[in-house]
This record gives sequence, C-alpha cells and structure tokens, in this order.
Amino acid sequence: MSIDLPCYCSEPIDVVSKSLDSLRQIRIDLFVNNHILPDPRSLSDFTPWAESRKITALEFGIAAQSFVFVSINKESAEQVQEVADAIYDSLGPSKVVVTFQNDHVIPHSSGAKV
Repeated sequence: MSIDLPCYCSEPIDVVSKSLDSLRQIRIDLFVNNHILPDPRSLSDFTPWAESRKITALEFGIAAQSFVFVSINKESAEQVQEVADAIYDSLGPSKVVVTFQNDHVIPHSSGAKV
C-alpha cells in the first residue's frame, strides 16, 4: 500500500523534468528505494485525463501545466512532510502544489506561500 501525493505544477514539463532529475540526484536517500518520483506528465493536451487534472489544480489554487504523481510507502508515512518539502524546494513553493491523496494541500513547512 502507498500514500499518494499528487503534485500540480505551474511550470511546463521540460522545466519540471530538469528540477526532478536534480532532486533525484540530491535526495537519493528519499527517492531511490523508499519513494517513487516518476517523470512528470504534461497537461497541455485536451484529453479528459489532462482536463480533469487542470480543473482539480485550479481548485487547489494553481494553473497547472504539468503533473507528478508521487507515491510513498505506507511504512514511511512519517516522511510525507519531508518529501513534500523536497518537492517544494526543488520546484519553487509558488510553482507547485503538493496534495495528500488529492484531498488537501500539504503546505511547505517553512510557511512559504504555496
């Protein structure tokens, strides 16, 4: 079982991809064996899937251009905030919204505006 952290990004997929590649290298301790940080997906097409993600992102207060679906092992639930903070720090707190299972926003622990 896993805990899902859908992330909505206001940056285009190429920018998000570069940031996440760097994050995987910098935070090997978080993203190699314990948690899944897949490549982002673009929301630029007009498929029902992309359109529903854009609508959900707007509900969380961000006009998303890309989407990342992060999964955390349930055994590592205490690391949810650390993972969210790593994503905020990598992409920029004003450019991404990290959600807890698409239910509510996980705010950046520094109090930065998200």
